[in-house]
Amino acid sequence: MKSSGAADGSAIETINRREATAYIDEAMARPGLVRMRILEDAIRVAQKHGLTDLAGRATALMQAIPQSELGLVTISSNILLPADYALHVEQWLAPFTRSPDWRDGLAYFLSTGCPTGDLDRLKTQSEMTAKAAVFRSLIPTTRLNADGLPRWTAASEEERRAERLAAHAQLTASHRGQHLAEGLFRIERRYGVPAEDDLLAFLSAGGQADQTIATSVARAFIHFWEGDYEACVHVAVPKVEAAARALLRELDEGIYKTQAANTPGGYPGLYVLVQKLQEVALDDSWSYFLQWLLATPTGPNLRNEIAHGFIGQVSPAYAALLLRAATLLSTLVAPLPITSIRTRNADRAEIRDAPDDLAPRSREDLLRLLGDPVTDSTAYPSRPGIVGRVARLGASASRFAAVALAAISKRLEN
Repeated sequence: MKSSGAADGSAIETINRREATAYIDEAMARPGLVRMRILEDAIRVAQKHGLTDLAGRATALMQAIPQSELGLVTISSNILLPADYALHVEQWLAPFTRSPDWRDGLAYFLSTGCPTGDLDRLKTQSEMTAKAAVFRSLIPTTRLNADGLPRWTAASEEERRAERLAAHAQLTASHRGQHLAEGLFRIERRYGVPAEDDLLAFLSAGGQADQTIATSVARAFIHFWEGDYEACVHVAVPKVEAAARALLRELDEGIYKTQAANTPGGYPGLYVLVQKLQEVALDDSWSYFLQWLLATPTGPNLRNEIAHGFIGQVSPAYAALLLRAATLLSTLVAPLPITSIRTRNADRAEIRDAPDDLAPRSREDLLRLLGDPVTDSTAYPSRPGIVGRVARLGASASRFAAVALAAISKRLEN
């Protein structure tokens, strides 16, 4: 004879199953994008009640939705740029090829400022645009993986602010990424692709920075100049993480996690490493750029997208942004004592050993370096003054209004 408690438990499970099943049935009667959203709710309900079979069924149904049924559309908006803006851009690009030596052009690349801009200014612009595009701010945004499955939806007001900030960062960085890519294109057209050994010598500052990391970054530049942007980011991304880890170890920060139960020991992921660098000293704007580009669901999330095999086609702009991220940290990492640099001149090959007796940097010196990693950085081209600010705000508001109208349209259709 069953006890009353067991009977009540069985009845509750039956009710929970009916609830989760009702979500699934409702989802299957809806078109693609709405079906996906309701299936997400079905999964949450099933997981909440420990109904793993129904959670698995809903997940399988969500995975089976073809991307062609999601109804995704590309939205664009245009603004009229000032007539002299092209002149500003050309003035900014000129130093990439002004010198007879490609090294000066690449040094200019390394002097460029943070691609997402000053973080405080970015936050201000984000809030101003939210007030100018109220409807867009009220509509929740879901970011999808490359396979069309939902990756992240802002649930709280704090997450919605983070999503708006990331959207502004994308507008700024994608524009500046195009400028950086064009500068690298001009270096290749003017000088050809530099030899890997010469790039290694330049990027390691003649042995003053870690050559193992610099070797990979040099190869990433070569992949870029050869037009293989996918290989470029695959080579460079792990070295951003390696550089962050090396800098924290030099700072004597305890970041390694020893084995706990069945969890093996290891280092934390890139997001945690960059966050730790920021807590210690790394400039807030550069820290945000690294996290936005590589390790947050609100941004391109390149590190995790690559790790899970989602990255296929990569634009030159994003490859250039990744190279800027890699060179920011790789040029700060101190060398190991057993490294050597190979430089090839036009008429002879030369091997130079990096000095084994390099004086260790003090913690204070490294903290100052991280706090201001690009001294007197080169500003990106922009329309100065109040006219420029109004134009940038207008562009952002126009884009967000277009997204809002499209979202409302899709909701009315469904």
